[in-house]
Amino acid sequence: MKKGSLLIPFIVLSIGCANDPNDTQANESPSDTVVQSESLGNVSKAQTSLEEQKYVLGELIYLQQKVESGDYSQVEQFISQVEAYISAQPNQMTAEQRLNFPQLTKKDLIDFLKSIDMDSLKANGSFDKKYSFGSAPKEFKPDNEECPDLLILSVDNNSSEVSLLSRNSFLVDEDIGCAESATIHVFTFENGVLQLKKMDYVG
Repeated sequence: MKKGSLLIPFIVLSIGCANDPNDTQANESPSDTVVQSESLGNVSKAQTSLEEQKYVLGELIYLQQKVESGDYSQVEQFISQVEAYISAQPNQMTAEQRLNFPQLTKKDLIDFLKSIDMDSLKANGSFDKKYSFGSAPKEFKPDNEECPDLLILSVDNNSSEVSLLSRNSFLVDEDIGCAESATIHVFTFENGVLQLKKMDYVG
């Protein structure tokens, strides 16, 4: 009888040790900890990207409202920034080459800002609209239905930067098709104001 009574506390003690939560933590490998840390980091990055996208969209909506009300001050300031940026760069293009890269105009920018579908921009990350810039080398016709000019706005989900691409197209011939070139304006919003960061030329 005495031997039987000694087995009960031994069994209880063994079960208690098997369920000790400290043993579970001790069994986790360093790789498990790294995976958990990376997962938390990815969640944090996703939240940051979402917050930046909301901020940019909010600023664009506010800018659109100002333009629709007839306040073009930010548009005029941005065009001035573009002109100053071009003037400050070394002139590496001939007059003929510059025809491939028509400069953004106040009229087109105002019209484009009014036209932006914010729901589409939020869903797709970009919005575009056809234009006719009327610019091409002398031997080609600048405007053709097959080769429309475009303004394309793109929001970078990983930063607060926005890209406005001005794509100029013209028909070379029926066999070759369209020739395209583009000017990319990269900007941000600083204290609610459009701020040009850089410009690039492609094509």
